[in-house]
Formats: sequence, C-alpha cells, structure tokens
Amino acid sequence: MYYIAMQEILDKANSLGIMITGSDVYINFHNTFIELNNNPESQKLFDECRELNRSISEREINGDIIESFERADLAEMLVNLSDDELIVKYLKAEKEYASLLMKIQDSLGDIREE
Repeated sequence: MYYIAMQEILDKANSLGIMITGSDVYINFHNTFIELNNNPESQKLFDECRELNRSISEREINGDIIESFERADLAEMLVNLSDDELIVKYLKAEKEYASLLMKIQDSLGDIREE
C-alpha cells in the first residue's frame, strides 16, 4: 500500500466530476431537467405526483392507513404523468443518470486493498 495525499484524491475527484458533467448521460439529464422546469404545467404535475407518492410511502412505512381514494388519486396522477411526453423523457434521463452514478459508486466499492 502506498500513501496518497489528500490533495491528490481531491484532484482526482474533481477530474471525475468534470468527466461526469461532460458525459452525454449528464448533459441529457441536465437539459431535460431545464426543459421540465421551463414547462409550468408539466412541472406542477410532476411535483404533485412525487409529493403524493412520497407522502403515501412515508405513511405506509409508519403504519398509517392509506384510504382507497388516496391510492386512486395517485393511480390517476401516474396515468397523467405517463401521458406527458416531457415527464417521461425526464424520468428516463433521470434513471440513466442515476444508473451512471450507481455504476461509479459500485466501482469505488469494488476497490480492494492489494
């Protein structure tokens, strides 16, 4: 094993960050994020659906009762979400970006001391 200076680690991390933000996956995610933010109707639908989904999930974890009308509201929102091409495009880009980050994380986790 050899010693690596903290600054060298930070320099490598900075280089990795530059590579990530220059990747097609990140650029597509970033541009789609901007598109979504510039479309108030799609943004509102997206935010409302995410919030309702988060709220229901959190309440389920806490053992709260979720009423059938709440599940129906979420299901209806999800249908509307899937009909919005911009949201679908954003979710695909978000998934691809998250996958890239997970692969990077996995690579870091695979490093073994020799």
